Amino acid sequence: MAITNPFVLPAGVTFQAAGDLSEQARRDIGAQDGDVVLSRPNSRARAQVVDAAAVELLMEFQEPSTIAFAVAAFSKRTGVDAERTLEDALPMLQSLISAGLLVLSNSEQAAQIQPSLAADEKVGSWTVLRCVQTMEDTEIYQAWDSDAKFGALKIGRWETAAGAIEREAQILSQLDSTVTPRLLGRGVWESRPYLIMNWLPGTEAQTACGELRVAGTWESRNELLQITGVIAQAYVHLHKQGMLHGDIHPRNVLIDRENAAKIVDLGLAYPIAGTSDTYWKTRGGIGFFFEPEYARAALNNAVPPPPSPQGEQYSLAALLYFLITGSYYVKFSLGRREMLGQIAESPMVPFAEFGIEPWPGVEHLLERALSKEPADRFSSVEQFARLWSEAEVPRPLAGAAPSSESKLDAVRDGVLEASAIGSALMNGGMVAPSASVNYGSAGLAMALYRVADASEDARLLATADIWSERAVTEIDCDGAFYDEIIGITPQLVGSLSLYHGPAGIFLVKALIARSRGDLMSYYAATQAFIAVCRQPCEVLDLTLGCAGALLGCALLLETFAGSNDELRRVGEEMYGRLWERLAGNSPIDRSSGSIGLAVAHGWAGLLYASMCWCVVAAKPIADQLHSRIAELARCSQPVGRGLRWASRTSTARNDDSMSATWCNGSAGFVFVWTKAHRMTGDPKYLDLAEGAAWHCWERLSQNSTLCCGSGGQAYAMLNLYRHCGDSSWLRRARNAANVAARNALRFSGSQGAGMLDWRSHSLYKGNAGLAVLQADVASPEEARMPLFEPDA
Repeated sequence: MAITNPFVLPAGVTFQAAGDLSEQARRDIGAQDGDVVLSRPNSRARAQVVDAAAVELLMEFQEPSTIAFAVAAFSKRTGVDAERTLEDALPMLQSLISAGLLVLSNSEQAAQIQPSLAADEKVGSWTVLRCVQTMEDTEIYQAWDSDAKFGALKIGRWETAAGAIEREAQILSQLDSTVTPRLLGRGVWESRPYLIMNWLPGTEAQTACGELRVAGTWESRNELLQITGVIAQAYVHLHKQGMLHGDIHPRNVLIDRENAAKIVDLGLAYPIAGTSDTYWKTRGGIGFFFEPEYARAALNNAVPPPPSPQGEQYSLAALLYFLITGSYYVKFSLGRREMLGQIAESPMVPFAEFGIEPWPGVEHLLERALSKEPADRFSSVEQFARLWSEAEVPRPLAGAAPSSESKLDAVRDGVLEASAIGSALMNGGMVAPSASVNYGSAGLAMALYRVADASEDARLLATADIWSERAVTEIDCDGAFYDEIIGITPQLVGSLSLYHGPAGIFLVKALIARSRGDLMSYYAATQAFIAVCRQPCEVLDLTLGCAGALLGCALLLETFAGSNDELRRVGEEMYGRLWERLAGNSPIDRSSGSIGLAVAHGWAGLLYASMCWCVVAAKPIADQLHSRIAELARCSQPVGRGLRWASRTSTARNDDSMSATWCNGSAGFVFVWTKAHRMTGDPKYLDLAEGAAWHCWERLSQNSTLCCGSGGQAYAMLNLYRHCGDSSWLRRARNAANVAARNALRFSGSQGAGMLDWRSHSLYKGNAGLAVLQADVASPEEARMPLFEPDA
């Protein structure tokens, strides 16, 4: 290190006060109050702890500066001796330079770590869809080719990455791709080396195993044992091909829907029979999974040994311990030398010390594989994996408490209290839009009706009727349907919206009247609904236009014991007009037109409403509808274990907060594909439904509502559970429902006590929808997303 070289803090370095960390975290990293933690997101740089005085000195490196000049400027500003400062600071500065947190100002490492390729950019014959990962030396993108084949594009950020990219390509070309990616191509783009691998669907092993740990049942623990066994077998297969991974950690193993394991990121792989110096001198990885042989060499500043089968066995055992328990096998200090010493000397922590049910058979295997001396480990990873597959889960499993719906109960109780007869909400005026299904009285009436139906509560049903009648009387009032403050205007929603207009009010009134046995009101509300549906409407989509009204026709028609010819005629007319207008549109998978893809405002909603009408009206699926369903199916993109839908021509981009919701994301698509599967029997649609459900499960929203949050995601999982009978989806639905309830209580600040803000009475945008969800997760066979799912 020359003090005459200009150094700089690389772009993106963060300073976090140690006092903001938990006491345990401060203890782990050896930080005191007043210390600061330096880190660089998206880099491999190890976080460093420095004191407040060091931070003052480091501020001199916000702009390029030599060490000598920075020390001189710091000394002048603070009045401390420059020579003493330099002597004291050099070890710290050397450590930061080694960690990559202080870099040469003219180096590539100084630049901001951010994606350099945009969606739709071409690299060779591949088109970029979205960025998956950005590091300081490489970037990974999901891409697709002209045959709609998905690939993983790994591209170096600089020309200097050429050796590493080429080396990984050579390694992949030697493997059979059973447990690793398949190399599809390699090349150079604008002086940057890249390789293309086949896209591997799956989520990180830590995510897949974490779900099973949280479930806490004997069955989930048994599945956890099976998945970790599959991971061990994947490494057996890699070793049989003569290759060591060299970089074992949870993010480098993917688990797919069938619990198969794939090993990724082979840039540090090493041939078992290889002796090339260029291989083992590039060792790296995550410190928690290093073997003792490496740790001892690092402690002694010696050349690290190359990867070995016995060393990889140790790293694999460290990984399996982490996946089984959620904790590392040693209570590591984050200080580098302290951690290396623990790897070299500290024994494995028993499960019980982490409050985990003892598992003698598994713990015994891990202890042996985590032996500090290679000779004390199993003879091979194959032997380790074979014995792992013979382990059993002990019975009974203590401490596996059943899941509780208490938070969901609290949300329901708050809604019922706030909407009760004589409540302030009923006696006062509701905030605009005050009458609609989405925001107002009609939606609240629908929620109370569904809860009353589930609990067979006649008084609650009567309350629902009062709210529905209130909505009817407010139809012509100012603020019944519109509020410019939140963007709900006549120009946006028009007059035929099921969720924002009179049609929804009359539908809710009819449903409640029928449940109460008030046939006169039932027929009167039906006639009023029909009259609204006969109005012209230019808007097509489900939530704002005629597709929603068509869905309303289906929901109402199925309530008639026989039939209602006039309602059927109106539905047929709407169906015909809808498809007459859709006939001229380009194929969905090759269009960037004004119609989006999702349920609320796109093709998914149009197709779903059409299918619902066809089922209820006993109408055969037309060729045009069938073709459009197939086109929409071809728009799917793999993400994790799931699928999402985003236009490849106009909206290809990274996931955003709405990508897994009911209104604009994958949760809504679950309903579309289960309906398509039920109508056609084609198994590909069931696969699409499962893919959509996986995506919304892996991206649970912190928004709690049915429209835009985890409430709607829970309903999507309930829908798939009812369709396929897989109880794991019921478990996930209940988990998502509790996430929704927890967030609803936190954001409203009410804790279910009735102190509800203006959104809480909304069916789709507030807590009223969660009151219905509470009833539905308790009786999942009867669950239906309110005013969206027909019984058929």
